[in-house]
Amino acid sequence: MRLIYLDTAGERKEVLKMPLPKDRTMLAVNSVKFNIALANAELDPKTLADKAGVTKNIVYTARRGCYVKPIYLGKIAKALGVDVESLINIPFSTYDE
Repeated sequence: MRLIYLDTAGERKEVLKMPLPKDRTMLAVNSVKFNIALANAELDPKTLADKAGVTKNIVYTARRGCYVKPIYLGKIAKALGVDVESLINIPFSTYDE
């Protein structure tokens, strides 16, 4: 992808813009499971954010079922009193049986 812009002198500049690599460490939250845990804890998103020590935006992102960094999801799960595994979809078994 090429990015074209005007510099301070008004001259046209063109640079090659590399795409950002995907962060594959993010966890996909199951919004239904998240909302059930939120209801069981009798918390609203703002109170949960304060209790977990994260921003409201992170709680709302998780509530929508988007990808969240594991550190934030761990804090949220701890504040809700549940395991992280109960808030995400695990597509296949990663545990030894």
